[in-house]
Amino acid sequence: MTIWTTETRAWVRNLLRDPRVAFSVQTFEEPYPAVMMRGDATVATAHDVATVEEIRAITRRYLVPEEVEGYIARWPDLRTIVTIVPAHIVSWSAGG
Repeated sequence: MTIWTTETRAWVRNLLRDPRVAFSVQTFEEPYPAVMMRGDATVATAHDVATVEEIRAITRRYLVPEEVEGYIARWPDLRTIVTIVPAHIVSWSAGG
């Protein structure tokens, strides 16, 4: 899992000190599915071609192709990629 961010955020600075991470996503609609992962994270900040390509790949997940470059251009100071390597993943769904 990769996250595009900036190294100035508190949670990123915490990862630089201790790379252990827990990450969860859930909904509040039936059947209440959720996913939780634990693992280690790496933090890389660079102003190079590889970083920009990773930022493009992340942004393409959420925007139509015509909007990708303009969106990235609005965030020129965000050049940090956090990569989470899961060691344990749990998912569940309850209700009905």
